[in-house]
Amino acid sequence: MDTWTVEEDTAVVPAVEEQQVQESDAPKQKSVNASELSIPQLKQLGQRVHAESQQLNAAVGSLKTAGTNYVGSKMAVSDWKAAKEMNDLDIMVPYTNLLFVRGKIDVEAPMLVELGAGVLMEKTDDQAIEFFEKRLNMVSGSLNKVGSQLQQKQFAKMAIGKEIETKMKNMQLYNKIYS
Repeated sequence: MDTWTVEEDTAVVPAVEEQQVQESDAPKQKSVNASELSIPQLKQLGQRVHAESQQLNAAVGSLKTAGTNYVGSKMAVSDWKAAKEMNDLDIMVPYTNLLFVRGKIDVEAPMLVELGAGVLMEKTDDQAIEFFEKRLNMVSGSLNKVGSQLQQKQFAKMAIGKEIETKMKNMQLYNKIYS
Protein backbone atom coordinates (compact mmCIF):
# COMPACT_ATOMS: atom_id res chain seq x y z
CA MET A 1 0.00 0.00 0.00
CA ASP A 2 1.01 3.61 -0.45
CA THR A 3 2.36 5.33 2.63
CA TRP A 4 2.45 9.11 2.96
CA THR A 5 4.58 11.28 5.14
CA VAL A 6 2.47 14.02 6.64
CA GLU A 7 4.04 17.05 8.26
CA GLU A 8 2.26 18.53 11.22
CA ASP A 9 1.36 21.58 9.16
CA THR A 10 -0.53 19.15 6.86
CA ALA A 11 1.89 19.13 3.92
CA VAL A 12 1.95 15.72 2.21
CA VAL A 13 4.79 14.00 0.35
CA PRO A 14 5.44 10.35 -0.49
CA ALA A 15 7.44 8.63 2.21
CA VAL A 16 11.05 7.85 1.38
CA GLU A 17 12.87 5.57 3.77
CA GLU A 18 16.34 6.98 3.03
CA GLN A 19 15.19 10.59 3.44
CA GLN A 20 16.24 12.17 6.70
CA VAL A 21 15.32 15.62 7.87
CA GLN A 22 18.58 17.46 8.43
CA GLU A 23 17.17 20.77 9.59
CA SER A 24 16.44 20.99 13.30
CA ASP A 25 13.53 23.37 12.79
CA ALA A 26 11.75 21.15 10.24
CA PRO A 27 8.18 20.11 11.12
CA LYS A 28 7.70 16.68 12.65
CA GLN A 29 6.45 14.02 10.26
CA LYS A 30 4.20 11.01 10.68
CA SER A 31 3.38 8.26 8.21
CA VAL A 32 -0.18 7.59 7.11
CA ASN A 33 -1.20 4.46 5.24
CA ALA A 34 -3.47 5.57 2.38
CA SER A 35 -5.52 2.38 2.58
CA GLU A 36 -6.53 3.32 6.13
CA LEU A 37 -8.09 6.60 5.01
CA SER A 38 -11.71 6.95 3.97
CA ILE A 39 -12.71 8.24 0.54
CA PRO A 40 -13.61 11.73 1.87
CA GLN A 41 -10.26 11.90 3.69
CA LEU A 42 -8.45 10.84 0.51
CA LYS A 43 -10.34 13.48 -1.48
CA GLN A 44 -9.41 16.14 1.06
CA LEU A 45 -5.80 14.99 0.94
CA GLY A 46 -5.93 15.07 -2.85
CA GLN A 47 -7.25 18.64 -2.80
CA ARG A 48 -4.46 19.69 -0.46
CA VAL A 49 -1.82 18.04 -2.66
CA HIS A 50 -3.39 19.70 -5.73
CA ALA A 51 -3.24 23.13 -4.06
CA GLU A 52 0.40 22.57 -3.09
CA SER A 53 1.15 21.50 -6.68
CA GLN A 54 -0.37 24.73 -7.97
CA GLN A 55 1.79 26.76 -5.58
CA LEU A 56 4.90 24.88 -6.70
CA ASN A 57 3.94 25.42 -10.37
CA ALA A 58 3.69 29.15 -9.68
CA ALA A 59 7.11 29.06 -8.00
CA VAL A 60 8.58 27.26 -11.02
CA GLY A 61 7.15 29.96 -13.31
CA SER A 62 8.61 32.73 -11.16
CA LEU A 63 12.01 31.05 -11.06
CA LYS A 64 12.01 30.59 -14.83
CA THR A 65 11.19 34.27 -15.29
CA ALA A 66 13.98 35.28 -12.92
CA GLY A 67 16.41 32.99 -14.73
CA THR A 68 15.44 34.50 -18.08
CA ASN A 69 15.98 38.00 -16.69
CA TYR A 70 19.43 37.09 -15.34
CA VAL A 71 20.45 35.49 -18.65
CA GLY A 72 19.29 38.57 -20.55
CA SER A 73 21.14 40.90 -18.17
CA LYS A 74 24.32 38.85 -18.39
CA MET A 75 24.15 38.91 -22.20
CA ALA A 76 23.54 42.67 -22.17
CA VAL A 77 26.62 43.23 -20.00
CA SER A 78 28.68 41.01 -22.31
CA ASP A 79 27.47 42.98 -25.35
CA TRP A 80 28.20 46.25 -23.54
CA LYS A 81 31.70 45.05 -22.71
CA ALA A 82 32.33 43.93 -26.32
CA ALA A 83 31.11 47.29 -27.67
CA LYS A 84 33.49 49.13 -25.36
CA GLU A 85 36.42 46.92 -26.42
CA MET A 86 35.67 47.56 -30.11
CA ASN A 87 35.37 51.29 -29.38
CA ASP A 88 31.80 51.20 -30.72
CA LEU A 89 30.50 53.75 -28.24
CA ASP A 90 27.34 54.91 -30.06
CA ILE A 91 24.12 53.40 -28.73
CA MET A 92 20.38 54.05 -28.82
CA VAL A 93 18.99 54.63 -25.34
CA PRO A 94 15.29 53.93 -24.66
CA TYR A 95 13.79 57.13 -23.27
CA THR A 96 10.22 55.79 -23.27
CA ASN A 97 8.64 52.68 -24.77
CA LEU A 98 8.33 54.50 -28.10
CA LEU A 99 11.19 57.01 -28.02
CA PHE A 100 14.92 56.33 -28.33
CA VAL A 101 17.76 58.86 -28.22
CA ARG A 102 21.36 58.61 -29.33
CA GLY A 103 23.91 58.16 -26.62
CA LYS A 104 27.54 57.30 -26.09
CA ILE A 105 28.97 54.70 -23.73
CA ASP A 106 30.99 56.24 -20.92
CA VAL A 107 33.83 53.74 -20.68
CA GLU A 108 34.82 55.08 -17.24
CA ALA A 109 31.38 54.82 -15.62
CA PRO A 110 30.50 51.74 -13.57
CA MET A 111 27.25 49.86 -14.08
CA LEU A 112 24.39 50.05 -11.63
CA VAL A 113 23.10 46.55 -10.86
CA GLU A 114 19.93 45.96 -8.86
CA LEU A 115 20.68 43.62 -5.96
CA GLY A 116 17.02 43.24 -5.07
CA ALA A 117 14.30 45.28 -3.36
CA GLY A 118 15.29 48.33 -5.40
CA VAL A 119 18.83 48.43 -4.01
CA LEU A 120 21.40 49.41 -6.65
CA MET A 121 25.15 48.86 -6.48
CA GLU A 122 27.94 50.02 -8.73
CA LYS A 123 29.82 47.18 -10.40
CA THR A 124 32.38 46.80 -13.14
CA ASP A 125 31.54 44.80 -16.25
CA ASP A 126 33.24 41.68 -14.92
CA GLN A 127 31.68 42.05 -11.47
CA ALA A 128 28.24 42.41 -13.04
CA ILE A 129 28.73 39.26 -15.15
CA GLU A 130 29.93 37.36 -12.07
CA PHE A 131 26.93 38.65 -10.08
CA PHE A 132 24.46 37.45 -12.73
CA GLU A 133 26.20 34.06 -12.98
CA LYS A 134 25.90 33.60 -9.21
CA ARG A 135 22.22 34.53 -9.32
CA LEU A 136 21.67 32.12 -12.22
CA ASN A 137 23.28 29.33 -10.18
CA MET A 138 21.01 30.16 -7.23
CA VAL A 139 17.93 30.13 -9.47
CA SER A 140 19.00 26.81 -11.04
CA GLY A 141 19.46 25.22 -7.60
CA SER A 142 16.09 26.48 -6.43
CA LEU A 143 14.46 25.33 -9.65
CA ASN A 144 15.87 21.83 -9.13
CA LYS A 145 14.57 21.70 -5.54
CA VAL A 146 11.12 23.01 -6.43
CA GLY A 147 10.96 20.72 -9.47
CA SER A 148 11.74 17.73 -7.27
CA GLN A 149 9.04 18.73 -4.80
CA LEU A 150 6.57 19.25 -7.63
CA GLN A 151 7.33 15.80 -9.00
CA GLN A 152 6.71 14.28 -5.56
CA LYS A 153 3.37 16.09 -5.33
CA GLN A 154 2.36 14.84 -8.77
CA PHE A 155 3.24 11.25 -7.80
CA ALA A 156 1.28 11.68 -4.58
CA LYS A 157 -1.71 13.04 -6.50
CA MET A 158 -1.67 10.07 -8.89
CA ALA A 159 -1.37 7.57 -6.04
CA ILE A 160 -4.23 9.22 -4.13
CA GLY A 161 -6.39 9.07 -7.26
CA LYS A 162 -5.51 5.40 -7.70
CA GLU A 163 -6.39 4.65 -4.07
CA ILE A 164 -9.73 6.47 -4.39
CA GLU A 165 -10.49 4.51 -7.56
CA THR A 166 -9.63 1.21 -5.83
CA LYS A 167 -11.84 2.05 -2.83
CA MET A 168 -14.72 3.08 -5.11
CA LYS A 169 -14.49 -0.22 -7.04
CA ASN A 170 -14.40 -2.17 -3.78
CA MET A 171 -17.43 -0.26 -2.52
CA GLN A 172 -19.34 -0.96 -5.75
CA LEU A 173 -18.44 -4.65 -5.51
CA TYR A 174 -19.58 -4.72 -1.88
CA ASN A 175 -22.88 -3.04 -2.83
CA LYS A 176 -23.47 -5.58 -5.64
CA ILE A 177 -22.78 -8.54 -3.37
CA TYR A 178 -24.94 -7.36 -0.48
CA SER A 179 -27.79 -5.77 -2.46
